[in-house]
Amino acid sequence: PNYWDKDTVKLEKITFDVVKDVNTAVNLYLTGKVDRTGLASEQVPKYKDRPDYHTFVQYVTFYLQFNTQKPPFDNPKVRKAIAYAIDRKAFIQTVLQTDSVPAFGLVPETQPAWAGSDTTFRDWSKKMFGGPLFQDVGENPALKEEAKKLLEDGLRESGVDPAKFTFEYLTDDSDIARKAGEIFKSMWKENLGIDVDIKTVIFKERLNRMRTGDFTVVLAGWGADYDDPETWFGLFETGNPFNSGKYQNLAYDQALAQARTAGTDLTKRTNAYAEAEKILIQDDMGIAPVYYRVIAYLQQPYVKNLIQRAAGPDLEFKWAYIDTSAKK
Repeated sequence: PNYWDKDTVKLEKITFDVVKDVNTAVNLYLTGKVDRTGLASEQVPKYKDRPDYHTFVQYVTFYLQFNTQKPPFDNPKVRKAIAYAIDRKAFIQTVLQTDSVPAFGLVPETQPAWAGSDTTFRDWSKKMFGGPLFQDVGENPALKEEAKKLLEDGLRESGVDPAKFTFEYLTDDSDIARKAGEIFKSMWKENLGIDVDIKTVIFKERLNRMRTGDFTVVLAGWGADYDDPETWFGLFETGNPFNSGKYQNLAYDQALAQARTAGTDLTKRTNAYAEAEKILIQDDMGIAPVYYRVIAYLQQPYVKNLIQRAAGPDLEFKWAYIDTSAKK
């Protein structure tokens, strides 16, 4: 009753049901017990033609996190080979089955160069560097041989026999995570000729292993806390607690420092962020972007003015209301 804009708020109560089983969640929706539910990847084909099916682009990037302190993943050639050998489009179509987008940079496809900019950060980067920061075997099949050569050269430089090379891929026990691990393993076998061991643990254990550096390669994700490139780049600065792979490059840190001291010169600021991203991805492949997330969900048509945010909290309920005249 003391909220400054209380007259705008129409909902008196919001109920969240925590349901672990995705099929149970959809059944609750279909029987009218909940008004909105997210869809798992395997449910998308069944419901995507319904009028109450929707998608939403989030500023969320999933990427392969390399432990750069573990040889041979301290060698950029090895990291690049692993990154190039993934067919991102096939991964999305096979595993996610959503409108998620292949990622060839850290900042998501639709995020602006700065809040209010008419230019996306990705377009800014492409203009600076003449195109995407890298490709994969799906975009350019000729990269398969280049990836093999990079891997062999990187392994030999690291004192590893290419014929004996393998590594452990860490994943958790969710359905999507297991499927991702299996398709990555298949792609690395097909395109690089290497066998990968998959280590499956519970979600909590995966996070703990990432925090303690007890991993070699893992699929990680990050969502923008706010609508500005800085929300991404601090992650991989030397010493950042979220920099699980311990990536470090003085040139990257210096580019961030330039961006942060550019003041109101947005061109200078964005150029510096773009240079930092180029160092991280194109030069070093300190991480390997995989996809930008697009969520799928069902929502009743009588739910009105429920605002979704690409950055920060997912949903804003302040203006939401139930149109009782449309509710059957």
